[in-house]
Amino acid sequence: MDNERMRNLCLIWSMYERVIVINEQTEKVRRWWAKPHLIHNYLNGYGGYRKVFMYFEMSDEEEFFNFTNFTVHEFNYVYDILEPYLRKKSFRPSLPPELRFAAVLNYLAKADTIKKNAWFYNVGESTMYKLIPEVCRIINEVLGPKYMKFPSSTDFRRIAEEFDELSFPHCIGAIDGRHCPVRAPENSGSAFFNYKKFFSIIMMAICDRHERFTWVNIGGYGSTNDAFTFGNSDGCELFENNQALPAPEILPNSNIVAPFYLVGDGGFPLKNYLLKPYMNTQHMTPAMNVFNYRLSHVRHIIECAFGRLRNQWAVNHQELAWKINTTEQIIYSTVCLHNYKITMDLHAERGFREHWIDAPTGYVEQVHNIEIDMEFNPNQLRHTLSQYFVSPAGSVPWQWEHI
Repeated sequence: MDNERMRNLCLIWSMYERVIVINEQTEKVRRWWAKPHLIHNYLNGYGGYRKVFMYFEMSDEEEFFNFTNFTVHEFNYVYDILEPYLRKKSFRPSLPPELRFAAVLNYLAKADTIKKNAWFYNVGESTMYKLIPEVCRIINEVLGPKYMKFPSSTDFRRIAEEFDELSFPHCIGAIDGRHCPVRAPENSGSAFFNYKKFFSIIMMAICDRHERFTWVNIGGYGSTNDAFTFGNSDGCELFENNQALPAPEILPNSNIVAPFYLVGDGGFPLKNYLLKPYMNTQHMTPAMNVFNYRLSHVRHIIECAFGRLRNQWAVNHQELAWKINTTEQIIYSTVCLHNYKITMDLHAERGFREHWIDAPTGYVEQVHNIEIDMEFNPNQLRHTLSQYFVSPAGSVPWQWEHI
């Protein structure tokens, strides 16, 4: 009986190995490196790259901007940075690096289907599927360290000086989260299903006065809230350990010392580095209402930043059917391009330096007889600011218009 069982097991194992060999031998083999008609069309100048993209680039800058969201100068500047990494090292003829970048840029900006982009640029559909994550990864690796560098304490102080234009001193950024639609990942259950009744990942972000993102965290489960997502991020750890914030300074026109902080909505916890509105609507004082109004005036910037990101890079509007890791790469690449575009616009409009890292050193205000208490209770800090905003030192005329 044991011998018969052993023979049966050996027979089953032999059949299993044979099936594996057959499957390996019957794997799908590509019929050709590139479809012959695509090679013919490219060599003869057909396709959207030569007929449309290059024509706009040389002859119609307005249409080129509508096509790519970049001026010709902005496109050429960023392309020159990326070109060495876009160029393929292959013995066979490969797609020009400018075509590779243009095709992916057009996909990010207009969110056309992969098939439509492949037809337009006269490349294979499978090639387009490989091209998008590959080019997005290059954008992230090359542009990310420059345009998404996490600010130092000195940088945060300069950002706070820009927020002074909105009469909210010591603010180093506005924070919020948005749901990025995705196709439900396999075996994920309800982890990505959010309260808005669709599948998503969360993009948590902080932005500066000019709607540039200074920190992002992409990939949180859609079913979680903003407080949980931020609390489990690397950014929260930096702020909790006080590794990023400048030292406390005095508020303008006073001897009140206050720390630097982010501003968020009521979904975030109140911290000494993160302020949120008063939520007790039944017992609100005028000072509390003023504080809430001025905070919402500043916090609105992050909502505008998200809106600008979605409008300029339409891929953020649609449900992304890629794997989660690839989806994160695609979204992050639009963030890098978003920051690059705003920085270039500021530079062109008013001679703004290339990034706030290169901004001039801020003023140093000298005030005497300052009492410094380095322990800041979040509730007390918010109360102090609310009183400061209705005092002669910190009030502004427009704050009473909507109170």
